[in-house]
Amino acid sequence: MRKSSRRKSTSNTAVTPRRHDSFYLLVGFTLLCLGTLLGLFSGLPNCHRAYAMKSFPRELDLDQLKSEGMGDNPFVLLTHVDFDHQAPTSPLEHITTAFAEGLNPVELSKHPELIQTKIAAMKQDVADTLGQAPIDSLLEESFRGIPLFSKTKGLRESGPLVSLSRHSRDVTNAKQQIDSSDEIRGYLHRDTCDATITLMNTLVSPPASDDGAADWFTAIKQSGIMHAGQAHPDSQPRYRIEPLQSPPDKLTSAFLLIASLGMIATGLVLCGTCSLSIWSWLFLPLPSLVSLLGIPLRRGRGGSKTRFAYTFVGINLLMIGGYQAYLLGGFGQPESHSLHTVLGFGLIAIGVAAVLGAIVNARAPKPERIPEVPMPKSAEASPSAILRYNSSSSEVEDESTNENSDQGNRPSKIYQDPVVLAAMDDHVGSLTMDKMERLSELGFSSRAFARFQDKPTSQSIGLMLGCNHTVLAEVSDNTVHPTVRLTSILHDGLPVITVSESVTQCDHPKMATSGVYQSAPDEPLKAMLAAHLQQAIRMSEKRDSNIVTIDCDEKDEVFLLSHRAFASVRSQHEELNLEVGPATYERFAFPPQPIPELAVTQ
Repeated sequence: MRKSSRRKSTSNTAVTPRRHDSFYLLVGFTLLCLGTLLGLFSGLPNCHRAYAMKSFPRELDLDQLKSEGMGDNPFVLLTHVDFDHQAPTSPLEHITTAFAEGLNPVELSKHPELIQTKIAAMKQDVADTLGQAPIDSLLEESFRGIPLFSKTKGLRESGPLVSLSRHSRDVTNAKQQIDSSDEIRGYLHRDTCDATITLMNTLVSPPASDDGAADWFTAIKQSGIMHAGQAHPDSQPRYRIEPLQSPPDKLTSAFLLIASLGMIATGLVLCGTCSLSIWSWLFLPLPSLVSLLGIPLRRGRGGSKTRFAYTFVGINLLMIGGYQAYLLGGFGQPESHSLHTVLGFGLIAIGVAAVLGAIVNARAPKPERIPEVPMPKSAEASPSAILRYNSSSSEVEDESTNENSDQGNRPSKIYQDPVVLAAMDDHVGSLTMDKMERLSELGFSSRAFARFQDKPTSQSIGLMLGCNHTVLAEVSDNTVHPTVRLTSILHDGLPVITVSESVTQCDHPKMATSGVYQSAPDEPLKAMLAAHLQQAIRMSEKRDSNIVTIDCDEKDEVFLLSHRAFASVRSQHEELNLEVGPATYERFAFPPQPIPELAVTQ
């Protein structure tokens, strides 16, 4: 038994790409929130205004608006109008402005000692704004607009026909327009503040018992929010104007709307592809709830039927969303209903995410399932955990490679390790040397040569380590066809093997509890190595186990383990008729067991 002095490595596992699901979950939820804000406050309203408003405004006064209505152009120029310039702005806006100014990160980073002062000032501003007023009056004062009146008649005679938003920006723009030309130019739409205030008051006053739940829902239905903005034949419609000098640009507005839809869909897909843990539910509960939408597609559950279901549901949501936004909501039309438009926008975004998720699932590599195949019992198990270099039998694998499947009816043979001897490079074939030279170009090093004791006339086998000592390459040839075998071992002991198609051919990776192997063309050699690394990383992610770094003196052990695991997997898939028993090769073991770190020997 040879012993080698080994230095304890501080990096005994390879650094492999790992999925940071929590990071992707946070990024996806951030995209979802940003897309929602962009769509609701910029993309959707601006795009609606851009396509509903004509290039030039319709000039009219309040009397004409009352008699003729809004017409087919919501871009209007109201002449001879004014409003109470002393009217207070929205209390809710004042509260949000106080928070935004008080929590300015740039200013606080320069002067951190002002944090306590800023918080106290914000509390005082909020207290002064709220006072003793109840929540319903605060909402009513914030949402109810400032009425416009004709300069020739006054507020009483004009009536509350048109109102102006209490937002400070709208109030400022209206003052500037009136001071310069006694007119207001802007976007005119139906006023839904009454229905909104009624709904808000109903929502903030939920029923105290189950008996009042039905009345509560009835009050919500009767609030008129579902019919707000629609014409009522028995009542005079009321309007609200938003000061605008010109309609929004159609191309820019459409781009913002499409960008918001894309951000929402991408965020939903990212959240849906992430696996959840207990830490995700503790620290990211809302993104974790969103991630539940992708459970049927992720982790290998999504087949063709599931993808068809997602695509079918997504297309139906797109059609329903278009119906809600365009036909019921009047998107891009003078008569519009914002609630139906927003609902349609949300359904369209979810539909796009469902179709996109099905496409991503179809193109993504599927994680394989390892079948639970029971390990066969060996009739001659090794009594002690020793490295079996001195087996008296030849390699049964080579003798049985071309046996047919009817061998299952014949007595199985017991696999034994071949006896491997060190060799010189003068017995190496030209095809093997050519492959090793090309492996050297790919970063492989630490050459070694070996041969089987029972085949003294056979050519030597070349062994090399590459990819930061995570892959053992075994190269040999029969003077006609070269043979390449790449082996990586996970930290839980599972060997991942890729062999040339000259050894065996399979359409997909063959998996068992004792190992995984696949076949790939050895030309080009770089493509074979890429396929091996992809399979190794895939299994590493699936089993949550890193790839082991192989020491320079462990090439023989990994060589024997690879051949034993390869024979075992082929036997479990009935390609060979062998009984493969347990064995130990220093820190490597078969069947797979967790691999300890390299030990230091004096």
